[in-house]
Amino acid sequence: MTPTRRGLALGFFILLAVLAGCSATAGSDSHPSSNPDAGAGGDGSSAGSTGMTGQSGSGGQSTGVDGSQAAGADGQASGTDMDAGQAADGAASDTALDAAPGDSLGSDAPPGVPGDGSLSDANIKYFGRWDLSGVSQHISYWGGAYIRVAFTGTTLQMKVGSTNNYYASIDGASFIKISNASGTVNLTPTPLTRRSHVAVVSGGKDYGYEFSFKGFVLDAGATTTAPPVHSTVIEFIGDSITSGYTDTLADISDYAWVSAEQLNAEHTQIAYPGIALVTNYGLNGDKTGMDQDYFKLKPLGYSINPDWPASAYTPGLIVINLGTNDRSTNVPSATFQTSYTTFLASLRTRFPAAEIFAMRCFNGSLATETQMAVTARMTAGDDKVHYVDSTGWLNASDYTDGTHPSDAGHVKITGLLLPILTPYL
Repeated sequence: MTPTRRGLALGFFILLAVLAGCSATAGSDSHPSSNPDAGAGGDGSSAGSTGMTGQSGSGGQSTGVDGSQAAGADGQASGTDMDAGQAADGAASDTALDAAPGDSLGSDAPPGVPGDGSLSDANIKYFGRWDLSGVSQHISYWGGAYIRVAFTGTTLQMKVGSTNNYYASIDGASFIKISNASGTVNLTPTPLTRRSHVAVVSGGKDYGYEFSFKGFVLDAGATTTAPPVHSTVIEFIGDSITSGYTDTLADISDYAWVSAEQLNAEHTQIAYPGIALVTNYGLNGDKTGMDQDYFKLKPLGYSINPDWPASAYTPGLIVINLGTNDRSTNVPSATFQTSYTTFLASLRTRFPAAEIFAMRCFNGSLATETQMAVTARMTAGDDKVHYVDSTGWLNASDYTDGTHPSDAGHVKITGLLLPILTPYL
């Protein structure tokens, strides 16, 4: 279906609408380095790459087939490092398009028509906050964004425009990790059998989450088809703990990704290391809090950061895990509670039917204030907001550095969180 108008657009989670697109030029959209959360290891450096602005889409209807990627027997994703990449080609100027939710941005092909893997291929499904406006590349900026496609042939390659870590799973197998790759990335180092396959691809690493997608490269004569899509979207909002900081496969290793996959749901992770809920606090040079940044296309550090429209997608469940970085930067208790209450109210305005879960931080940061914010919203008549008491969920052996859960720690969180979320699906 051909998009009907150009200009500022919206989009998200699967074929979606698009937000105002603007080409980045060197120095015009800087992404400065940041500091990790309290107790975090690592150098906290930013990828610092620039890109286009805009949005992507989500919320496609389920086909009734389970196309989610299995995380393994214990719910923990595994990965294998391999070398890949060549010099990235330059980004062209982009034009924003506006398409109705459920339409394939920039494609005239009706559903079910075999595709060629290019950016105009309607069979490529995007999950997360994507800028789909570009004719040369589509970009996501938050960690945990991913792409799903069904294809024929024995190999699959992906063209990307930024050096990063990439993760690929074919037919539900464990994710392989392709480190510091750019250019054309081989997603199938071991050739596949000659049949139809489903690939899921994500990208990003600590503080470097830009995923610049330029299309797939198929075997000669191979085609794409539309993959299965789940009808439920779960959104996770948080800091480094919700973005898998210090973990083997970054966002793919964390409780947000693993939980949603086990619940057979699509998902998005609006999370960034060092960020606080309250603006003017947190550990990064950019002190914008999630109370403002949640509503943007990009995370911290971008001078050009368009709004992300409420109409872009509709999560059925929202899980919030914030407060660790507010406490470590000494936010006043009353300020945090008021901000949290307001944030919950803003989410309710955007998503009237969503079930919202406010988690106690695993280390207990501002737990009373979080619970009081939930109580305030319930008193105001919101019967779809819930406090999740995580007391005792983790012990010292479940962390990599005393603050950030290990891969196994995230699996443990998943096991405790699933029974809480499942009744609301």
